[in-house]
Amino acid sequence: MSTPTPYPWMEDSQYVTSPVVTGYLAVTSPNGLYLNGGGSTTTITPSSITSPTFNGALNGNASTATTATTATTATNANNVAIADDNTNATFYPVFVSNNTGNLPLKVDRTTNPLSYNPSSGTLTTTTFVGALTGNASTATRATNIAGGLGGQIPYQTAVNTTALLANGTAGQVLTSGGTTVAPSWGGYTARITATSVTSGHSFVDYFQNGLQYRCHRFLTASAYTLTVSAISANASFDFCIIGGGGGGANQAGSGGGGGGSGALICAFNVPFTTLGNITGTVGDGGAAGVSGGNTTIVLPAPGSQTITASGGGAGVGAGTGVAGGQGYTQLYTSPFSLTLGSSGGGGAASGAGGAAVGATLSFPKTSFSDLIFGGGRAGGTGASTAGGGGGGNGGTGTSAAGTAGGAGGTGFNLYFDNTLRLVCGGGGGGGTTAGTATFGGGAGGTGAGAGTAGTANSGGGGGGGGTTSTSGGRGGGSGLVMIRYVIG
Repeated sequence: MSTPTPYPWMEDSQYVTSPVVTGYLAVTSPNGLYLNGGGSTTTITPSSITSPTFNGALNGNASTATTATTATTATNANNVAIADDNTNATFYPVFVSNNTGNLPLKVDRTTNPLSYNPSSGTLTTTTFVGALTGNASTATRATNIAGGLGGQIPYQTAVNTTALLANGTAGQVLTSGGTTVAPSWGGYTARITATSVTSGHSFVDYFQNGLQYRCHRFLTASAYTLTVSAISANASFDFCIIGGGGGGANQAGSGGGGGGSGALICAFNVPFTTLGNITGTVGDGGAAGVSGGNTTIVLPAPGSQTITASGGGAGVGAGTGVAGGQGYTQLYTSPFSLTLGSSGGGGAASGAGGAAVGATLSFPKTSFSDLIFGGGRAGGTGASTAGGGGGGNGGTGTSAAGTAGGAGGTGFNLYFDNTLRLVCGGGGGGGTTAGTATFGGGAGGTGAGAGTAGTANSGGGGGGGGTTSTSGGRGGGSGLVMIRYVIG
């Protein structure tokens, strides 16, 4: 057999025709060892073979390999073969448990998997922690908006486009530009501009139901004027007027009857189309045994109508209690034409209580809507055995029970000027046991005691006097006018 060129031949070896070589191979050439099995299996079973290069297929496992072009399994490898893949499928990025050493590659597809779809470029995970650079097309929740200044307000300039509205100045209000126009800061334009120098006038600004109101209050029993200098298109205003309460009666053999309350009339969204002042009179409470004064409001054109909240009827010591005043027939705004806002009748000592003329209760006492409402009820009947009947109002006064004075009729909870007011309670009748009163009415006197006056600006009836000649009734509470309108 000839020696393959350029490979050297074997030294100290055996050669047979069979392709089996056993023994020790000493290769003296730096070109390495060349084995030609001639198509047959060439088997070498030494403890180790060292060579700078190995050419040909190698079957079996290598404990280590500096470089492997292809390896079915490699315990440790510096590089792996990479293939481009854009399949529309879910793949799982690999991870390791440390940043050094020879470690196995792992994936997680069972608990909270991190997955990737190469076709859409979508990387999916349940939670991301850390700073995110770039833009997110959508976000379920963002803690902060980048940029901007304190006090600036974000708004949408277009679909999926947000801008920040520059800061306004103190006292300005935010105004919609309508449709897709950006909002802006500016001063509010009052729908009505009005002032008053009437004695006892005050006003308060407050927010209610998202609107800013100014409410003028006239508290002194006298004529008043609200001077209106400007109105805008579609201007309207609300008002609330209360008549003066009737005075409680002095005793006359029996406890005096309680005074009836003044009428309550409220109106909302009254149109104000022609510039003009709003005027009227605040009614005073009646002295003992005297009916309360009427409270009025004169509406501006085109109606130019006078609306009257009647004063409460006086209580009496003998005979029949004084009737309450006639209610107002509402014709200013269609379609209402009911008579409402009657004042309460006075209570009596030995006779019947005074009636409430007109509607007794046009709308529920706690109702607030775009309607005018109010009402009065009759006073209570006295008893000849010394009890005075309670004055009436929104609730009927209680009749005397033997020597006990009757309770005044229950009044109204009124929330009009951002303050809860208790108004229009009937006065209690006098007796050996005083008749009680609520909602601004005065309690009746007991024995030699005098009744209690009605609360100022509540229209409450005065309490009737007790059962002795030295006891006396007390006056009713004064009336009240409140006018409010939107300013922003």
